[in-house]
Amino acid sequence: MTHIFRRGEPFICLVVIPADPNLDLQPMSEEEAAQREMRARRLAANRDRLAEGTRWVSSTNTVFDGTYRNMARAARAKQKDVIDKL
Repeated sequence: MTHIFRRGEPFICLVVIPADPNLDLQPMSEEEAAQREMRARRLAANRDRLAEGTRWVSSTNTVFDGTYRNMARAARAKQKDVIDKL
């Protein structure tokens, strides 16, 4: 079954999470924290370019954009290039 999403029509997204996940949380090292901060700063500095042409506002005035969708597309393309070179 295929569903076509249209602008202005409602949609839903579900994430299934176990009621009692078996997690072992560990604090980030200073190096990991620094890398995460650097990525966050690069993302903030390039957000307008990454979201170009994909920004929309909900009925509650919440701004959405395709930043992460564009980043995922670029990562898949890069991965495909690496695999093709093997």
